[in-house]
Amino acid sequence: MLHWILWTIISCVLTRETLGQNECSQNTNCKLPNCFCATSKHHLPVDQIPQIVYFAFDDEIDKTIGSHYERLFHPSRKNPNGCPITMSMFATNKSTDYDAMDKLYSMGMEIGSHNTIHMTTKDIISNETRSQQNYIGQMTNIPPESIIGFRSPFLASARDDQIEALKGNGFKYDISYTFTRRPESSLNIWPFTLDYGWPYPCNINPCPKQAHPGFWEVPINSMWDYIHTDICAYADSCTYSPPSANAMFKYLWSNFNNSYSQNKAPFGIHLHGRWLNDGLRLWAVDKFIRELLKLPDVYIISVKKMLQWMAYPAKLSELQLFEPWTCAPDAGFMPPLNPLPARCEQGVNCQLPNCVCDQLQHEMTTFEIPQMVYFAFDGPIDGTVGRYFKTLFDQSRRNPNECPIRFSLFLSHENTDYNQVQELYDNGAEIGTNGLGKNYLATKESVLNEAMKMKQNIILNTEIPDSDIKGFRSPYLSTAGDGQVEALKKAGYNYDISYTFTRRPYNSLNAWPVTLDYGWPYICNIEPCPVKSHKGFWEVPVNSLYDWTNTDICTYADECRNQPNTEDETYQYLMDNFMNSYRGNKAPFGIHLHPRWFHIHRYLRGVNRFIKELVKKKDVYIISVSDVLEWMKDPVTLEKINKFSNWKCPAINKNALPPPALPDSVSECKNDINCRLPNCFCPTFDHPMATSDIPQIVYFAFDDEVTLKYSGYYFNLFGPSMRNPNNCSMTFTLFTINKGTDYSFIEYFYKKGNEIASHGANNIPTNSKITVLSEAGSQKQNILDNTNVTAGEVTGFRSPQLSTAGDDQLDVLEKLGYKYDASYTFTRRPKHGKNAWPFTADYGWPYDCNIPPCPFYSHKGFWMVPVNSMWDYKNESICTFADECKHQPLTEKDVFDYLWANFQNSYKGNRAPFGIHLHPMWLNSIKNIIGLRRFIDKISQLNDAYVVSIAKAIEWMKNPTKLQDIKSFRPWMCSDSNPIINQKPTTVPVPTINPIIQSNHVRSLLDQTLSSSIDQANSQDQFQLKTVGNSMTSMVTDPTMGVPIRMPLSKTPDSESVLSFAKFDRGVKPIVQNIASTKHFKNPAVSEIFQLTNTKEQTSTLKNNSQLDIGQCVQGHSCSLPFCYCKGQNVPLKLPKLATPQMVFLAFDGTLNHADHGPYLNLLENKKNPNNCSISATFFVNQKGSNVTAIKDMHDRGYEIAMRGNYVLRPSNASMLESEIADQIAELSSHGINDVVGWKTVGYTKLTDDFKYVLKKYAFLYDSTNYFDNENNLWPYTLDFGPTNSSLLWEIPNLALTDYLGVYQCQYADGCFNSPDTTNATFTFLWNNFKKHYVNGNRAPFGISMRKTWLSHPFYSKNLEGLKLFLKAILSSHDVYIVSVKNVLEWMENPLPLADIPRSNLWTCT
Repeated sequence: MLHWILWTIISCVLTRETLGQNECSQNTNCKLPNCFCATSKHHLPVDQIPQIVYFAFDDEIDKTIGSHYERLFHPSRKNPNGCPITMSMFATNKSTDYDAMDKLYSMGMEIGSHNTIHMTTKDIISNETRSQQNYIGQMTNIPPESIIGFRSPFLASARDDQIEALKGNGFKYDISYTFTRRPESSLNIWPFTLDYGWPYPCNINPCPKQAHPGFWEVPINSMWDYIHTDICAYADSCTYSPPSANAMFKYLWSNFNNSYSQNKAPFGIHLHGRWLNDGLRLWAVDKFIRELLKLPDVYIISVKKMLQWMAYPAKLSELQLFEPWTCAPDAGFMPPLNPLPARCEQGVNCQLPNCVCDQLQHEMTTFEIPQMVYFAFDGPIDGTVGRYFKTLFDQSRRNPNECPIRFSLFLSHENTDYNQVQELYDNGAEIGTNGLGKNYLATKESVLNEAMKMKQNIILNTEIPDSDIKGFRSPYLSTAGDGQVEALKKAGYNYDISYTFTRRPYNSLNAWPVTLDYGWPYICNIEPCPVKSHKGFWEVPVNSLYDWTNTDICTYADECRNQPNTEDETYQYLMDNFMNSYRGNKAPFGIHLHPRWFHIHRYLRGVNRFIKELVKKKDVYIISVSDVLEWMKDPVTLEKINKFSNWKCPAINKNALPPPALPDSVSECKNDINCRLPNCFCPTFDHPMATSDIPQIVYFAFDDEVTLKYSGYYFNLFGPSMRNPNNCSMTFTLFTINKGTDYSFIEYFYKKGNEIASHGANNIPTNSKITVLSEAGSQKQNILDNTNVTAGEVTGFRSPQLSTAGDDQLDVLEKLGYKYDASYTFTRRPKHGKNAWPFTADYGWPYDCNIPPCPFYSHKGFWMVPVNSMWDYKNESICTFADECKHQPLTEKDVFDYLWANFQNSYKGNRAPFGIHLHPMWLNSIKNIIGLRRFIDKISQLNDAYVVSIAKAIEWMKNPTKLQDIKSFRPWMCSDSNPIINQKPTTVPVPTINPIIQSNHVRSLLDQTLSSSIDQANSQDQFQLKTVGNSMTSMVTDPTMGVPIRMPLSKTPDSESVLSFAKFDRGVKPIVQNIASTKHFKNPAVSEIFQLTNTKEQTSTLKNNSQLDIGQCVQGHSCSLPFCYCKGQNVPLKLPKLATPQMVFLAFDGTLNHADHGPYLNLLENKKNPNNCSISATFFVNQKGSNVTAIKDMHDRGYEIAMRGNYVLRPSNASMLESEIADQIAELSSHGINDVVGWKTVGYTKLTDDFKYVLKKYAFLYDSTNYFDNENNLWPYTLDFGPTNSSLLWEIPNLALTDYLGVYQCQYADGCFNSPDTTNATFTFLWNNFKKHYVNGNRAPFGISMRKTWLSHPFYSKNLEGLKLFLKAILSSHDVYIVSVKNVLEWMENPLPLADIPRSNLWTCT
């Protein structure tokens, strides 16, 4: 019994401390004015309740925010009782302007507390809130006791301790705990007292559980976002923010209406004041208040006044006499309320057909709206792209009104075939403009220039009238805001399609086209956007897409980070985005593309399938952008669309050739069914013949010029003793160019039975029909004119630099009489995967297009010889050509093993022909010649492997012959012109085809070269070390040419590395060259130094080498340029200061995307160095968040692209670093950026030894990671000396800057603690740091590292102007050059006196 009594007592006590809502009963155990139960229904009838609206603003009150409050809550705005509207501000001390606070208080606004310290204990809360009450009282005329409301920082509370502390300091209410209404249509809750604790689910723990009699809690009723999918605690905290002013207004009104139309619970708008700094948001809140003031039962009041009504609720009819709401004393003179700039309101200040406001929902119902789809293509048009368009937009494909489907094409001038443009226009395409295709800087003047000139180009080169060229798209979407629109109107355009709209989340609504009568109405993604009025001028938003995984947004359909991997994924990706509009608001669905996307054939097939599905729908119209705007001006319902005169059918071009049919999928190619030899062979990895019956074909394909030296290599590799199992000589293929070629050597190899093919005349990329015709045609003619090779024997072509023209290329080659192309690459993955067999292009190119474009259409009977990739000697990365591996073999054995391992993959696999594709300069290295010769020797010992030319390989493909029958296979029989010879000739007859290149000297050299034996290269005497004085030099002999080379070395070299440092000119004159450099120059002064073995200066400095410590760096002794430079402040070559150029390098760290593009160009373009070449800069790019198109454009403009990894966090270990580097190299290489030599680790963290090893492994030229805050004027240096030897890796010191006050040091110019706040201060800050190098120092390179802060926002415009002023000032000096980091090292390797730079090939204009 006693136990029961004790338990009852304890239970009662516990219950009293944790009373639940079920125990609060209004007017029973809870009575006003001191207690009110938590509820969603008030006891008064709804029609007698005033709808209270309160604004609760958080954080600082500065002058700008204060001005917003004064405007929104101006005394002229009055509640129905005639008193001014009011609101509440929960202020922080930090950044608050107390004059502004005082003024607002005097206007009747409430001041509450919102400190910025995390509240964790009762004492902290008590001390902080009391301190703030007192401080506000000291700084203003606000009585501390009037501050009775509190909001927790970050809404993080201290549970019951918080309430107790607040009560102790005189606070009457808290407004920190959130309530979520679910579903959206459910009721908001009323404020209540905490007599019975917090009774609802605790969204942000902890919540008060104990009783706090009489203390009010104002719940933060959640709002639902503008798309009604997610909740927002604060009005400005939605994950998906409204994208326009009208959308923001509707979002506020929708949430307000939930209370107003139901229980009339007080509607609170919780905001941070700075949110109003955006003009769109300020206008939306202003309109919201204006609309509320039109309602007779709505009162906009402070939280304090709301709680006064809660304590003494008065009926709506009694409020005129409700004393707590009587008007406050007049605050004194207030300037009149000037209206905000007008915003577009359809039907109010904007009327069709000339004005349309922003809208996410059209006034028509979705059942009445036709779903418009438009394709908007950017860029140049050539024959290949034109062919794609004719297939996709075949005039037989019709819209429901029986008009052919259409598309819009925004042309750039460069590389455009205007005959194709005219043909597409004749077939119904809309033609707009996209600029000239060259350097573009978004200004009003440049837009006008680009838009006018592009129009003129179209008019001059086609029959398209000016009036039909209506639309413009900015190159790279880099815009000029109002200046752009003004320029386009002046140039006669009707619309622009350059500004982007991002729908978030992926299932939200797209934006409709608008007129710019009231500026750009949405959030500005890529600044600047138009803000002025441009009456009647249309803007078509580039609505973003979501990638095929629905995880990331894509501005253009072809620029998603996650690209579709298959035709099915491509189709589904487009269909999913289309259905978002089709099932949503039916806003026009735009697909914005660069036509080059179609070079990847799975994308072309996916789009084709997408279009085929759309034309089946009775309410979908595929039209041009202009057609969309015609409907926007005069919207007609779906049922009347057939009579819509503005959508007249384009004239059908009856004379047009039928469009090229989309070829059958390669999977439909069946050997011996729809593809029969000798004229057709399907792409395959497995030949129909049994592998045991297949001879292993090996072919060598050498590119580029044929010279005396290279001819010597070929003879030594494929001398008469090198024979196939049928006892005929091995043969190879020469893809020749005209430049540098001696045709007498071509004639010689032709007579020996080798194949002569074409690699273009001038080594110019063949990326268009015209260049293919020029290069392939000219070189074929050169061969015919200068040798006895016949036209029928020149059957093979390889594109220079493997740059191709897709279907246009094969069309031209067929007309020129070529029979095969060996330009397209195939990558076998994994490394033990199968190689592809040669095939005919009857079904196009079937594999991934590694270097677009690839042939897509049918080219019957034309052979394709895939350039099958190889895996490097480490089996880590792939190599397109045998000599282009990232990891080059280091020894003769490495070379042999590398070739043999790749050969074995075919030999023991599917027996596909094994091709070794090479540039002959690879043979300049002894190790490569020896390793390759060993490989050929090994092949010659196999009785089932044949080394033949590509032409002979194709002959076997046409007529596959079993291994046992090969000796009778006629195309491989020994030719009469190449009889079996058992001994090596001592002389070689030289033909007299080209008398210009003939001479006795050349003939004798040829005789000598071709008769030298490969055994000489195996001689142990080929490499000797000799000591001359105090210098170590290496004497190296070219085994073929017999030419000695002398080189200075900082340490004893190995035989494998020596020749990689030397390039031979005709086998006679050695040129010293650093393999890490990307440019090389001759400097007589430096060359002489290289030849010195001892100097007086060296002798006076160090009497003998014994005085040197091991590992000590002494310039000129243990370290010599161009390969080594010691750390220090000494000027290279001890050049006088006035003879030393002052190099300045700009280094930008971080991401690089379209938004940055314009600001960077604005900063850098049109500025010249003293040699009259453009200045340069280096971009250390983080791949994550960057746009490769923007990177590629900056690269193509001549700026250096360096690497900073994938992410903005430092790699934690070498493995992660290597992974990031490999990923970034792959990404950049896939876009043609292959000259990246620089690295910077995030955070200026010093490189560890394993990090250095990774950089060397990937052949980086330099690192720019180390930050020096106490070492002045360091020159770049190599890492040959120190704890780790990292030879051939340069370090670019990042020297600290001193801020403009001379107090702190800065790593970044735009990251100083004391940041300059004016143009002059910025200029002075940069100039003072520059002087330390230029005036007072040693002219070490001066680096300005930046993180694009100054270029990111108009707030920093004064800093940007100061930077521009600084660049202008230093460029006025004849001895200052603004260059990239790579440019700096080019000078370091070959230091030129200042006067010699303009007439040298250093830093030449690109």
